[in-house]
Amino acid sequence: MLFQGTFGTGTPVVTPEGVAVFGKFPSKFGSVHWDDGARAGSYFDPGTFFRVPDPQCGAVTGLQNLNGLSSASPSNRCTLQALARPIPAGKTVPADLTVQLPNGQPGVIVLKNPLPGERGTLGLNTMEGPGLWLFDAAISKSIRIAEGKSLEFRVDAQNVLNHPTPDDPGQASCFGGNLGTNLSLNNTNDFGLVGGKCVAESPSRRFQARLRINF
Repeated sequence: MLFQGTFGTGTPVVTPEGVAVFGKFPSKFGSVHWDDGARAGSYFDPGTFFRVPDPQCGAVTGLQNLNGLSSASPSNRCTLQALARPIPAGKTVPADLTVQLPNGQPGVIVLKNPLPGERGTLGLNTMEGPGLWLFDAAISKSIRIAEGKSLEFRVDAQNVLNHPTPDDPGQASCFGGNLGTNLSLNNTNDFGLVGGKCVAESPSRRFQARLRINF
């Protein structure tokens, strides 16, 4: 599965401080956390990852304003994001490597965008999802009504258990860009957010009946 980074097929940089605190970046996810009735779930527990400004945005100059507007300066137009995690209890991180998370907690960056000319270190095809499974069923009954003639009744059921089927990590959204899988650093949605399949949002449970006369 492709982990999308800065340039679509690029890969993020795994920070040494993140490895020191949390170990190797996780690559396998056995399940999706999906609340009953929700249109989206997540590959991670809530509060595991937070998007923060990428450190390299702080090095972008703010002096080259456009028409005297500071909001148009390169530093204010840098939209690169990094991925951070809250610092667990009992762990210490140097102050210069600590960032403030959106919820106010101290955190440490675990993934960031590569600098110009730098290669990402996470690698492609590093994330493995929980797999895909569907349960379909069919039942039919044939009734003889005359010599050489029969009546056949058949019912087909798709997704009998009505089990939500998440998109693969790195796949495009099925809901107009608002939901769908989100494993890219530079995105506005929560990291790991995942939606249902494009057809009927899973697809949902479906039944189809057929009546046929054979002669």
